[in-house]
This record gives sequence, C-alpha cells and structure tokens, in this order.
Amino acid sequence: MNTTPSVRSVREAIIDQARQTHRDEVAMDSMRTKVVACVHGVRRAIDRSSDFAARGLISEAAALGEDFPDLARQADALCSLPNSDPAIARMWTEQIDVQGVALPLPTRAEVDTLASYAARASRNQILLDALRVSALRGEPLNARLRILRRLRGADERNRMWLDQIEVLEQEWIKRIAELRHRSDVSREELDEALEALQANDWIASVPRGLKEEILAKVKPLRADEAAERYQVLAAAVHDAAGRMDRSALIRFEGEWAQVYHETGHMPDEG
Repeated sequence: MNTTPSVRSVREAIIDQARQTHRDEVAMDSMRTKVVACVHGVRRAIDRSSDFAARGLISEAAALGEDFPDLARQADALCSLPNSDPAIARMWTEQIDVQGVALPLPTRAEVDTLASYAARASRNQILLDALRVSALRGEPLNARLRILRRLRGADERNRMWLDQIEVLEQEWIKRIAELRHRSDVSREELDEALEALQANDWIASVPRGLKEEILAKVKPLRADEAAERYQVLAAAVHDAAGRMDRSALIRFEGEWAQVYHETGHMPDEG
C-alpha cells in the first residue's frame, strides 16, 4: 500500500505554514519532512515506471498497480507545485529548497512520458499483454521478438521497441553462436538458427561468417539424417512394391520428397 503523502496534502501543509504569524519549528520540520517524503516517493514511482517501460512492460509502467494508480497526475501536480502559488513559492525558497541540493522534482518531459504510457498501453493492450505473458513465461526469444516487431510497427516513433528488439537479438545471436561449439546440437536447432540468420532483417550486428559456420555444421547432420531416412523408406518402398500397394507407394513418394525438402540431400549424396 502506498504511504507517500499526496501532493494535495503537501500543498495544504505548505500553505498552512505560510499563513502562520508565529513560526513553529516543530511544525515547520514536519512540513519539510512531508514534502521530502512526497518528492522522493513520486521519484521512486517514476523510476519504477521507467524501468518497467525499458523492459517492454508498458501496462505495468502505465498502472503501477496499487502504489500510484494516478502517477502521471501526481507528477504533474508536483512538477508545478513550487510555482503554483506566491505563498508556496516563498515557502519553497525560504524553508524547503535550502539544503544545497535541489529536490528531484519531476520534469515536464517525465510527466509527458508518463502520460504517454497510458495512451500506448490502451492502443496496444493486446500486444502488450502478449509480450508480458511471453516474458513472464520465459518463452523463446523468437516468440518475444515477433511480438516486439509488431509493437514496433504499431508504434514506430517509439525508440524503446527498437532498443528492446536489439537487446533480444543480441541474446539470440549469442545463443546461435554457441551452437557452433556444442557436440549434442541437433539438425533441427541448426536449421532453425540458419533460417533465422537468413530470413531476419537484424538490427543487432551479426558476426561475419556466423551463417557460413552454422551451415558447415548442419550439412553433415543433414546428410546423416537423410541417409538414415532414405534407408528406412527404401525398405518400405521395396515391401510396398512387392505387395503392389499403389497407395502406399504414392505415400512413400511424398515422404521421399519431404526428406529432400528438409535435408537438401538425395540418397547418392555424401
């Protein structure tokens, strides 16, 4: 539960002290403490919101759950507070902002950014929910990248999506590069990596020669798999021919073509 004093209560406390004809130092310290708690509470919430946004969790950035459901409004009010009233401006200069280091009030740019989170979350809610679920479930990087690319298409002016895509691509490229040194890597993993390297319009930098190295590693695995599958199919075709089972021969012909499609090898190839 949020315990940060509201901007409204801080404003009332400052005005109340400004109206006093005799200064009560205890009450003045209490007012200053309240102001500082409010400013730092809102600052923490803004930082959390920015962190959520940087990770692509715009729904959380927009809402911040039960802590600050109206963060943009609170930040806007706090940004304007010191100059919102002559009495407050005087108290701020004389009693609050006098410690040598200015309080970290929200900036106008931060207020505008906070307001934009809600608008973007509303426009792209389905995609944002899908991205959140994908991230929380730890789904494969390519699944999250597909969602991020759609978000980038829907929100082209937002640099954040490009940054998020680049970060995930860098991780994916790192994992692809690690396949080169794995002795237990499968033909399917290498083919998937090769397809990604060939098909994607990468934002992150792909190391020179990586595609060629993956291709060189997958070729013998394709050949071995093709030889094994063709051997099994040849025996099945021979048996079907002996039984003169035309429907089976047609089916095996399709399976033969499928082996070639998946491996790129014919039976007589090494």
